[in-house]
Amino acid sequence: MVKTANYIITSNTLALIPFNRQTKVIEKENSFYIQNSLNNILKMNFYFHNTTYMDTLRKCVKVLKTKYKVPLVINENIVILPTHSPRNKECLWLVFANILNYHQYLDKTIVEFKNNQKLTINLNYSKLDNQIIKAMRLTNLISKNNHVHNS
Repeated sequence: MVKTANYIITSNTLALIPFNRQTKVIEKENSFYIQNSLNNILKMNFYFHNTTYMDTLRKCVKVLKTKYKVPLVINENIVILPTHSPRNKECLWLVFANILNYHQYLDKTIVEFKNNQKLTINLNYSKLDNQIIKAMRLTNLISKNNHVHNS
């Protein structure tokens, strides 16, 4: 099913996956395609929260002291993490708070979400583990003093 060109990331969102010039959205209860690129959907979400992708990226880089594959804060409750460099066309974004577990499967990783859905991603376990650690650090910093969107 294809929906409109706009999509707001919420606590129901599990993953955003690029698919040709569309984006596959996986939510807790359903999945569908948006007629827009993943990058445009991300930019629109930051605009919706009165910021920009680049401003959010700059703040998250500063807070985490890392520049590569940086998780981003959508709002005080939602942190998203990239599986690859955002410039890589294989990069998909996962909503950190909805991840329950993940484990290695051959050279890929299976992500298990809190609603028991599973998603196999083309990324080895250790690379996803690094991304989870970054997202965890960012989430902890936000809960302590909420200084990513307010700095």
